Amino acid sequence: MNAHYCENKSPRKLCEAIEAILPADAGRLIRRPYNHFQPTMTSWWLVPSNELPFFKFGKFGFSWDEKVRDTISCGLYLSKGLDPMLKAVYPSKKGGRLIMTDSWAWHDFIEDCRNGKVADAIKDAAGQSVVIEVVVEGGYVDDPGLFDPQVELPAMDCYALSFDVKTGAMRVVRARRAVMAIKALNQVKDLPSFCKTLTELGENQFLWMNVFIGGVFKVKEYGEFAPEDNVITASQIWEKILCKFQRWIK
Repeated sequence: MNAHYCENKSPRKLCEAIEAILPADAGRLIRRPYNHFQPTMTSWWLVPSNELPFFKFGKFGFSWDEKVRDTISCGLYLSKGLDPMLKAVYPSKKGGRLIMTDSWAWHDFIEDCRNGKVADAIKDAAGQSVVIEVVVEGGYVDDPGLFDPQVELPAMDCYALSFDVKTGAMRVVRARRAVMAIKALNQVKDLPSFCKTLTELGENQFLWMNVFIGGVFKVKEYGEFAPEDNVITASQIWEKILCKFQRWIK
């Protein structure tokens, strides 16, 4: 399937366009840039709170490769934090923010992985003739309050998976295997095995994970769109993709 061109040509512009057309039942979502010093080039989020940091919230993410800038990804973004049993291992105030509480969106999301609601949302979005991608990052994090500038930052694995709505097949299309923390994703064949694997990975007390599920759109950096270009608007992106994941924005 060929990706659509995104009418909005950067994560920031798409984030602003989506914010402008959000329905009333979406509630108040706050725009947040990843890099405050380069707001036009960085990734953006729509977060259901002004609380910082916002690890615990399910949110809409808008991102691209800042070096290439040839595609924009947008969809659900949420994180799995660390088990409460690890409080003593992360004693600083910043470290404590990595510890999950009952308020983290991850808990409802992983329960919906078990009961089929996540799989249904992915199938629904993939059935809208758009390119859907699932990206999972995973690794082990240090207490940020004990940061040592002489020590290299921990590496993270990153797996991107595609889903074929016609065959039901799901597979890894690219991966950065830095620490082999989420290598079980190599065995994913379909949505049930993906949800089962993600649930099992989530039982690792020490593992941090970021999960993205959404659409991928081409960017036409220069010039106007041609009549033959398959262009998608912010309203269509909301209707075809983002609204399918609205239940986890909290």
